[in-house]
Amino acid sequence: MSHDHLTWPKLLTLIRRCEVTDHLMVKVLVRSTEVCDRCREGAGEFAEMIASGEVDSADLSPFTVGLAHSRRRVAQIWPEIEPLDPRWARRRLAREPARWAMVERLVERSVELAASDPEAALATADLAVEVAERLPVLHPEEPYPEAMDEVPFDEDAQLEALALAYAARGNAYRVSERYLLAEQEFQRADRLQVEMPTLGFYARLLSLRASLHYDRRRFGEALECLEDAEVLVGESRAADEDRLRLRQQRIMILVTNGELLRAVDLTAANLRAYPPQKATRLSIAVLQLHVDVLSRLGEIEQAQRFLPQLNQLVQSVGTPSDALQVLWVEARIDFEAGEYSSSLERFSQVGDAWLQAGLADRWSLVTMERALVHLAMGNTEEVRNLAQAALPNLITLAASPDVFAIFKILAEAAAIDAEKVRALIRKLECLTTPRAPGRRLEV
Repeated sequence: MSHDHLTWPKLLTLIRRCEVTDHLMVKVLVRSTEVCDRCREGAGEFAEMIASGEVDSADLSPFTVGLAHSRRRVAQIWPEIEPLDPRWARRRLAREPARWAMVERLVERSVELAASDPEAALATADLAVEVAERLPVLHPEEPYPEAMDEVPFDEDAQLEALALAYAARGNAYRVSERYLLAEQEFQRADRLQVEMPTLGFYARLLSLRASLHYDRRRFGEALECLEDAEVLVGESRAADEDRLRLRQQRIMILVTNGELLRAVDLTAANLRAYPPQKATRLSIAVLQLHVDVLSRLGEIEQAQRFLPQLNQLVQSVGTPSDALQVLWVEARIDFEAGEYSSSLERFSQVGDAWLQAGLADRWSLVTMERALVHLAMGNTEEVRNLAQAALPNLITLAASPDVFAIFKILAEAAAIDAEKVRALIRKLECLTTPRAPGRRLEV
């Protein structure tokens, strides 16, 4: 290799040939871009990515370097792509080289949209599939192309990207309760037979699949997916935040399944790994879920000790939605502590906000918890009145059938068994736990 001709193809060829990262080689390559104008022009981004931490010098491979390069390019055009409707986005992407990071970004956008617009989520997932189908592939022993705008990976990497895009499409079908179509998309991903995932995409596929298992009440399979995903995340040296999000999903399933002691062990581990001092939205979610599980266990004093810190986090880095989630947990803590008036007031505030936002399932669960407070106070007639008043809103908001069924039972019951109602609510309780955008389990 000529020193004054360091280009992306030559740099990647060197990296490709090193089975183990050579730290001396990294220093030489970085130094080359610092002292030689032609090297800096040809491969200067490599030094920038090492310096910024986008690429870990201890985890150097064509995949890590190529993905960092791809993410840089996607970050440049994403502000132009994001506001477009799928038809215009498709036209714009047709003028752009197919990029690995664009598949990743479109999948995440699809998951975000699924919370409010499943059809837009499906159209965005379709775009991810189209981009994945035309990603650049490099066969063994082939040289990197000289005019390389996107680093080509091997066939296995393309299959991994395509499998993730299918999973996003399956997730879009899932949130609109088209479960047969959702299952077919995951079966399509299985047929690709991704054996050696290298991009970190496959862990995300498993996370999405866990959400489908959860919806179908296959809790054991959902937990297995998330445990496998966590192993993959660990192997790929992905950010600790990815591992935390997977654990948050596992906790939600354990709560739904009534395994609160296992759940609190995980929430405590997450809190140690991601303490509130980090002051991010993820730290809010981690602390809030810990408080939430403590309250469900009846550990009210422990839960209350965290509330000032949790509220401080929400004030500094939280959103209105985060504030509502915390108020919801506070209402539950008040209930468990016997502070019924305060509990009812807080549940009412949260319920009104979710109703205004059109979030039927969240509003209905808050309303059911209000019903539990009235049951504890002996106000069974108020419980029936509350349920009867709720039914028209549930119809208008197209709440899920299982939620509607519980309200119908409450509205028509001559006598109401508080423990039976509490057990029914627990079956749906994962809806009440904090999560990022995406319906039900998806984090």
